[in-house]
Amino acid sequence: MSKSIENPNDKLVRLVFSDPVEAASFLQANLPENLAKELQWQSLTLVKGTFIDDEFQDTASDLLFLVKSLSIGQDIFLYVLFEHQSKPEKWMRFRLFKYMGRIWDESFKKFPKQNFLIPVIPLVFYQGKNKWSYSTKFRDLFRPNQRRADFIPDFGHILIDQSGIKSEEIKGALKARITQLLMLAAYHNEAKAKVFENLIQFLCVLRWNQNHEV
Repeated sequence: MSKSIENPNDKLVRLVFSDPVEAASFLQANLPENLAKELQWQSLTLVKGTFIDDEFQDTASDLLFLVKSLSIGQDIFLYVLFEHQSKPEKWMRFRLFKYMGRIWDESFKKFPKQNFLIPVIPLVFYQGKNKWSYSTKFRDLFRPNQRRADFIPDFGHILIDQSGIKSEEIKGALKARITQLLMLAAYHNEAKAKVFENLIQFLCVLRWNQNHEV
């Protein structure tokens, strides 16, 4: 699914994380360690397109990657949803459910002869002012007495909650950290001075590296 991109945060995310080295550094640093070890990072490739509802185009960005899983011996999808908003959202899991369906629809264009669906691991990247307060399990959107029924879909998303992170704690390669700092500054006015102090340091290192490339 391809849509126009007008969100400046979206453009920044795509500019930086279309680089497989930057994307791999960011994902390795933020995925659970046991999962990160199972993935063959040199195989990581970006899948073109976006799967976000039109109404969220100004407040979210998304990236879809294909990477080989060493544990199951096949490619899987890593779907990263960047939330450019200040508050947690209860219905995020429902949105992810729709987006994952769209990913599988699109996968048949690339792999028309597949016999099984390709696993999708969804990640939500959040930098709002308030700590994420909702469950990451899709079943929890239903009433407690309905959650164990066989007809209720069962999946969970990985949450990267940076609402309370310090700018010096941000992980990833240099450009990935700069991108996260820029997004962090947009939602945390009280932290802007420290964020920009770290940002200037990173930019200086980046400029030095570019001037000394062989």
